[in-house]
Amino acid sequence: MTIQPRILIVEDELEIRKFLRATLSANDMNPIEAMNAKEATSQLVGNMPDLVILDLGLPDKEGQELICEWREWCRVPIIVLTARDDEKEIVSALENGADDYLTKPFSTSELVARIKVALRRKSDLTNGSKHIFEYLGLVIDYSARPNNARRSGD
Repeated sequence: MTIQPRILIVEDELEIRKFLRATLSANDMNPIEAMNAKEATSQLVGNMPDLVILDLGLPDKEGQELICEWREWCRVPIIVLTARDDEKEIVSALENGADDYLTKPFSTSELVARIKVALRRKSDLTNGSKHIFEYLGLVIDYSARPNNARRSGD
């Protein structure tokens, strides 16, 4: 049995979240959803997704700021999925720590391919290394859990 990668969708528009959820589910991925930055950070800490799809226009915080904050303590791959197609915005997101950038409207097959590439890179980088989360003195070593341990919600 293959473990489905957990993908955190951070998108404030319900219809786009539903569409992304259906696309990911149809491609053997396990979507987790957040509609704002606060919820996204909570999901990131609580569920340690394998990848994040992030819209930059969130109601409670600018996505660029969120990328910077997350990169202080987390290396999860981030694919920005946004309507913003300005070159400066794209360059800023990538320099702030996003791994990839895709503009709306988008091809679902291209998004899925980019997700698979990012997950493959992550797997190559983490193969044999530990998954450690550190924040405000709290240290969690996810690789130390028993092999038969399940993530919450599985």
